[in-house]
Amino acid sequence: EGATSVKELVVSKTLTYLDKMESRNAGNPDLMNDVSDGYQRLGNIQGNSYFANLGLTEDAFKSYSKSVKISERLVSKYAKNQKYMLSLAQAYLGTGDITYTLNQLDTALSFYKKGNLLLLQLSEAYPDSIQYKLILSQSYTRIGDVSGMYGYSNLGNTTMAIACYNKSVEILDQLISKDSDNAVLMNSLATSLSMLTSLYTVTGNYIEAID
Repeated sequence: EGATSVKELVVSKTLTYLDKMESRNAGNPDLMNDVSDGYQRLGNIQGNSYFANLGLTEDAFKSYSKSVKISERLVSKYAKNQKYMLSLAQAYLGTGDITYTLNQLDTALSFYKKGNLLLLQLSEAYPDSIQYKLILSQSYTRIGDVSGMYGYSNLGNTTMAIACYNKSVEILDQLISKDSDNAVLMNSLATSLSMLTSLYTVTGNYIEAID
């Protein structure tokens, strides 16, 4: 009880703090990357429908846009820095979430694909990173959602949605084979399988759905 008012206070103070940090630390790339990550977390709380949020979708879009702007600038200067690349990928995915919420489906798909491309590069360059592969699987899930998630607004591309959910499942299966007790991985896998089940059911692929 009272959590919403506390969140609103935290959001207000965080936004003021991040704006100050951004204006004062343009010459410090690591600190600016932290600011970019901060704007992303702020956007999650403000209005990202994939998280518990305050319903402030327009404010969330502004926060993610700031994050994208900062991270794009960092990656343009430090193209091989994996930390900056990851932040940019997550900023793209977050912006995709917000534009999806705003029903700008083509724009959301474009941002999801940008994030996915960066995460593919990171996963290939650092094949032992569970983090990169987990977020890569999530990017495939997001592309699947906007392409054809059953019961929600989507682009009607069921074939792409099924392919992306299967890709997510494939990555997560590989990760779980090496870390079978990881609850985060198992939860992500269950989500992707549930999405697949829905699509297989509505397309009449009942054997696949049961499996």
